[in-house]
Amino acid sequence: MDHDPTFFDALRTLDSSAVSDVLDGLGLPGRVLATGLRPVGTKARCAGRAVCARVVRKPPSAAPASGGYFAAIDAALRPGCLLVLQAPPDGAVLGGLMAREFQRLGAAGVLTDGRVRDAAELRTLDLPVIAAGTSARNGAREMQVDSVGQAITLPGEAQPVTIENGDFIVADEDGIVAIPARIAELVVDATLHLAEIEHRIAIEMDAGRSRLEAMRLHDRFAHLGPLRARLKLDA
Repeated sequence: MDHDPTFFDALRTLDSSAVSDVLDGLGLPGRVLATGLRPVGTKARCAGRAVCARVVRKPPSAAPASGGYFAAIDAALRPGCLLVLQAPPDGAVLGGLMAREFQRLGAAGVLTDGRVRDAAELRTLDLPVIAAGTSARNGAREMQVDSVGQAITLPGEAQPVTIENGDFIVADEDGIVAIPARIAELVVDATLHLAEIEHRIAIEMDAGRSRLEAMRLHDRFAHLGPLRARLKLDA
């Protein structure tokens, strides 16, 4: 499904905590990724459509990949997309030069459950990189691309999270949430509405009301019940 530019503008404004609340309210919990996946540097906020890829350990007899290690992934990236990479924990899956190429191709960020390196260089780029950690060792020599454009699974807070190619990712200082593509517009609209309600609650509290009084006046999740029922009807 194609989305107009206003959808992506709105997506980039969302907070991961609010998106998580909306998904919970819609009956889709368990979409928050593990807290061990953290930004390398200070750039935590990013959002975009997922380009999913998986790399695996390379058999000892495997020949070098034609066109370079990440050629198939480079070819799949489009401006505004977010590379979501499932990788083994065997050294760094990517470093500064790869990240520079992803930035040149217009990627909105990189999210991987593998490790990365060249952390000091990554901090100088405009490309947010979120990973399971860092490693000085070049693990990429021992890896090969297994799939591009197919579903992958990353560790989640409560359970593994399956991410389909074309799903949407929202990441910030609080964490990372994966939004299924089929309900992305509904989730974005519902999250914007939740943000408006919470803003009204904050105004009431700044005026002297208690949190409970303000929340009685403005029900944060009342709009989610009808949406949840609609999803069940559409299922």
